[in-house]
Amino acid sequence: MAEPGGESEDAGVLLSVVLDAGAERSFLLVLDAGDLSELARAEVPHHIPFGFHGQFATGLSGEGKNDEEEEEEEEEKEDAAVAVVSTRL
Repeated sequence: MAEPGGESEDAGVLLSVVLDAGAERSFLLVLDAGDLSELARAEVPHHIPFGFHGQFATGLSGEGKNDEEEEEEEEEKEDAAVAVVSTRL
C-alpha cells in the first residue's frame, strides 16, 4: 500500500497473509516496502484459506453462504452435469 503523499516509489508497506502450517494459524504480515523489514503482525486464531487474496465481498450483512455451503452447492452442480452427460451417452 502506498504511503499517502509518499515521494519515493517504495514509500509504503507490503501486506502478506502468511500460513503457519505447524500451528494451524495465519497472520497478516506488514513489511516496510523500502527495506522489507517487519513492521507488524496481526495474528488470527485459525488459518486463512489460500483463496482469500482473490476474494471480494460487497458487504458484511451475514446473509451470504459460508465456504461449506458454497462447496456443497458446487458439488451438486458437478453431480448434475455428470448425470446429464451420462444420460446422453
